[in-house]
Amino acid sequence: MFIFALWLLPESLDYLLAKKPVRALENTNMILQCMKLKHLHVLPEYAQVEQQKGSDVAKLFRGHQGFQTLCLWFAFFLVMFGFYFVMSWTPKILIAIGMSPDQGVSTGILISIGGIFGVAIIGLLASRIKIFYALSLFLGLTALCIFLFVTVSSQVSIALLVGLLLGTLINGFVAGLLFNLTDHLRGRD
Repeated sequence: MFIFALWLLPESLDYLLAKKPVRALENTNMILQCMKLKHLHVLPEYAQVEQQKGSDVAKLFRGHQGFQTLCLWFAFFLVMFGFYFVMSWTPKILIAIGMSPDQGVSTGILISIGGIFGVAIIGLLASRIKIFYALSLFLGLTALCIFLFVTVSSQVSIALLVGLLLGTLINGFVAGLLFNLTDHLRGRD
């Protein structure tokens, strides 16, 4: 992935404007074109934002961000608790209630595969609606899916489909929460 990133990922606008390497204007205009923004004829002066004093952790608790930081930490704790429970124990519980070991492992694999789709779906939703609403939708559907999964676990084919959906939702929620945390750390609440 590192080689692909070096090859395909453009340099950041911050770097191009601050350091002004060779071909900075051309590279900046290429990025602006992808973003459907106007081309520049000259590079603007770059005014670096002055860093506030204090540790990075202390910045998370300044002003109204303290409560939001604690809420995000608590949400992460709960989500990761649920995520690891679903990923680790679901196959074992299914085997204990009568599924074959192969079926239990298949369900665990489907939960993981669902995660690939969940991350893509939460990304699409977050680009169209506020991440809060996308996360709320995913969290509500995850809770419903867990209830449904317990209810239909005796019917293997339905349980496998619900497992795939559960993996999609819970992995998507984790990815969306990470996106939300990144915005919080950048101060873009």
